[in-house]
Amino acid sequence: MGAILSLFQGGEKGEKIIIDFENVVPSPEEQELYSSVEQCLQKSSKILQEISEYKGCEDLIRKAISQVSPENEEECWKALIPRVDILYEFYEFSNQLKDRFIEIIRVLSQAEAKLSLVNYQALSKQLGLVLDFVLQFDNKKLGNSSIQNDFSYYRRTLNRMKGVKKDSDIKIRDETANKMSMFFAYSSPMMKVLTEAVNEFTKGVNEEIKDNISGLLCTLANTCNDMVYFGTFSKVETNLFCLRVMTGSIILNDIISPLGSFHKKTPIRIKECIMQLKNYNQEDPLICETTKSLLDTLRFTSKHIQDPETPGYIKALLI
Repeated sequence: MGAILSLFQGGEKGEKIIIDFENVVPSPEEQELYSSVEQCLQKSSKILQEISEYKGCEDLIRKAISQVSPENEEECWKALIPRVDILYEFYEFSNQLKDRFIEIIRVLSQAEAKLSLVNYQALSKQLGLVLDFVLQFDNKKLGNSSIQNDFSYYRRTLNRMKGVKKDSDIKIRDETANKMSMFFAYSSPMMKVLTEAVNEFTKGVNEEIKDNISGLLCTLANTCNDMVYFGTFSKVETNLFCLRVMTGSIILNDIISPLGSFHKKTPIRIKECIMQLKNYNQEDPLICETTKSLLDTLRFTSKHIQDPETPGYIKALLI
């Protein structure tokens, strides 16, 4: 922990770091991994659009359950299959994203956070893009109960359909369906995937690397807060991106770090981060809605916020 705390010495807010989120270009050393991550992230916009537009089969499911007949069940099954294919796409993307995410973490955790964020700016931005996507996906999933309802009905009906359908007509079978069910059972499935990936990765590394990972997330949170506070970027969307990355960094560190992100000696300037979310450009209703959503995410997704070690004034800020 001492190594992490030392990152923030040298002035009231410590040495400033700027990550050029708008214009960064990968260095030759970053290029190979950057290209691999970029290829994965190119799918993220499509995934977010699909989950935003996802419409469930509530009426057909209700009809198939309340008015039991082969015709009603078949009608529901036909409507359900293309939706389950979309849900499988979400699940598969989570596995691809997890692998790329850990590759980024592996590189950025080899040195102290300041050095990594300065020397690997393109990968640092991609780490931010992963966290940004995860927050947006999980927020949309949380607001759409149809996703879990559709897949629950699919699983309940699967065994019966295996007896009347050709094997080629059933793409998602038991083993995969069970894994997907566990994925969608969580309120924040993508963040759960990242935390499990980090926990698995840290089983085989020394304490210095573990400290570096936590230090990386803490420093990234503070850096994003600073860039908004000091007006590094003029574009509103870039500032909102910084706020989403800041929030994602706080939450992920809170889950993977034994002490979390909210205790009295946390390296994260947590009060400033929360106040940034409360105060940024609140005269704009759309921005106000975005920052309120981030505050809610921080409030309900964090692990340690209700711990006795969390100062009362921090808890009060999030009420």
